[in-house]
Amino acid sequence: MIRCRAGDFFYTDAEVESMQKSIEEFKSLFGNRLSGFVIGCLKQQDNEVTIHQEHTKSLIESSRPFSVTFHKAFDLLNDPIQSLDDLIEMKVERVLTSGCSGKGLSGKVVDHLPTLKTLVEHSKQRIIILAGGGVRMNNVKSIIEETGVTEVHSSQVIRW
Repeated sequence: MIRCRAGDFFYTDAEVESMQKSIEEFKSLFGNRLSGFVIGCLKQQDNEVTIHQEHTKSLIESSRPFSVTFHKAFDLLNDPIQSLDDLIEMKVERVLTSGCSGKGLSGKVVDHLPTLKTLVEHSKQRIIILAGGGVRMNNVKSIIEETGVTEVHSSQVIRW
């Protein structure tokens, strides 16, 4: 995950330039051993949180040819469907979300299964919905079955 600081995801131009440099350094150091980068830039205007398109596009461009995942900053966005369409248009490969768009980062997947299912259906396999947030051994199977997600993220080891 590429971040220049802890805290929110509302970055200045200088902070985005710093993240671009970090991406270039990772690519230089690790080359083909990388599989991708995780990024996320937001902007806020009149209580509306949206993807900062200019910053996100610049980080995507810096990340290529590697895959790009938009991280859980997605869960701060007010309009998950429009945001998903924006990410698809920017050719992002996946989005990490608990499905709690507009409600914050601490949400749990199990509390937002209908939203996740809607995102999976809307994606029409044009982007991967990566479910993350409270995914555990005791709920991973039902999360997959109820939402149709094909990838999950957990801080806990999950064994099949």
